[in-house]
Amino acid sequence: MTRAALQASVVHTFRNTVRSRGVLVVFPGRGESTELYERLGDRLSYDGYDVVVADLPALDEIDGTWIDDVTAPDAIAQRQADGGRLTLVGSDSGAVIAALLASRWGADALVLGGIGGIDHASDDRTDEERIAARTSCPVHRGRLAAGADLTAVGEQTFGFEVVRRLQDVSLDIPTLAVHGADDTITLLDDAVDLYRAVAKDAEVVVVDGGVHDALNDVTHRTVSAELVQFLERKGGRSIIRAVAPATTDVAA
Repeated sequence: MTRAALQASVVHTFRNTVRSRGVLVVFPGRGESTELYERLGDRLSYDGYDVVVADLPALDEIDGTWIDDVTAPDAIAQRQADGGRLTLVGSDSGAVIAALLASRWGADALVLGGIGGIDHASDDRTDEERIAARTSCPVHRGRLAAGADLTAVGEQTFGFEVVRRLQDVSLDIPTLAVHGADDTITLLDDAVDLYRAVAKDAEVVVVDGGVHDALNDVTHRTVSAELVQFLERKGGRSIIRAVAPATTDVAA
């Protein structure tokens, strides 16, 4: 079977630095368009990173063959050739896909937000309730209402083979997981178990009052800053050190 590259409909090119600080491939979640990650891509590119947002098929089209055959978007090939570190970023079902592809694509780091797609979520909600379960951010709420398939979270789940493969994943690359404390789509305790199973040393960040769309919720600026700090810490030798407390008081 001929391997097919994922398509990248949105590419944010690094700014404010003479050379890219790394390449990020973002995998959207169920029912999401790539445009929903415009703010994230713009903010990360401002901090010097190349950001590629990938188009993904529906979950019922993703199986073991798809995972084995899909290759990285052509848009990142030259950036990797230039020495850029590769980080996979996934939200909801995209977090599962990022975890499954990290080893195959030779990723240097992984960022997972609001992991989902393993179990069906309750779908007896109104569209307004579905949006409220995903975000408190007024801008993101408007974008979801205008261009997302709000029923996808309740209707799309991965097949058995993908779930089984996720159970076999055990990564030793730097991994950051971000999850809303009040997520009702993937409960926090279940999510933490998944993050720790994927990468036992994952840094897990819990957003107080946050709901499911961890990368696009009302705290998206804080989460983006956390993501950048993670990338900078893992991108090379740390240049920040804690100062040991003084052993004696200085006289006034």
